[in-house]
Amino acid sequence: MWFMVILFGIITVTLLSGKGGFLIAGYNLASKEEKAKYNEKKLSRVMGGCTGVIMIMFVIIAIFKDQFLDNFSWLLLTIIIMDVIVTMILANTICKSKQEFISEIEDEREIAKSRSMKKYTWVFTIMIFCVVGALLVTGNVTVQLKEDMIEINSSDWSDKTISYDEINSVSYTENITVGRRTNGIGSFKMQEGHFKNTQYGNYILYSYIKCKSYIVLETNSGMVVINAKDNHETKTLYEAIKQKVNEH
Repeated sequence: MWFMVILFGIITVTLLSGKGGFLIAGYNLASKEEKAKYNEKKLSRVMGGCTGVIMIMFVIIAIFKDQFLDNFSWLLLTIIIMDVIVTMILANTICKSKQEFISEIEDEREIAKSRSMKKYTWVFTIMIFCVVGALLVTGNVTVQLKEDMIEINSSDWSDKTISYDEINSVSYTENITVGRRTNGIGSFKMQEGHFKNTQYGNYILYSYIKCKSYIVLETNSGMVVINAKDNHETKTLYEAIKQKVNEH
């Protein structure tokens, strides 16, 4: 998926620069007479906007993976359809060339517009990298011990509640191989979602990457592994959960 993000990123930047006519299906194979009906720079930039939207969709899917597809597939489909419709309308209206040749003054204006568009292209690219970068270094998980349940709240993934009556055992460990994520999200700070390893098989993880200690909850519906920001907080949380479970 990240390969697709990089690929569409390169295509988007090329098209937004106004020099990507060779990338546009149909236009690149058209005759000179057909091409003369369109302003190639405008057409390239419109198509660049279209691929830019698709690239953003790929970025979101790459970060959230199946969690996004499961809950927002309808939104993804709607955005893509609207993106294509708007692109087709613009391609057949503002991208149509009014005359085959332009005057020197108009040529100078086009050059100025091209320079301006390059600036916007760089701003757009930087914004994309900033958004992706922010998603990779932010996020948190809070665990609240209620009267009858544990409430796990995540800023980036789905929340979860576990009744104390559902918990069969609670253990503290510093020896876990996280394994492979099958559904969820991952960043430089957090790992959250459904995972699979040799110790627990399929299990749910809410974890800060820098913290190497974990609380393992064996519940009626499967294994849930959580931790806090550091080993001390995790140990304290473990003792509190253990006490609550023993009380029930």
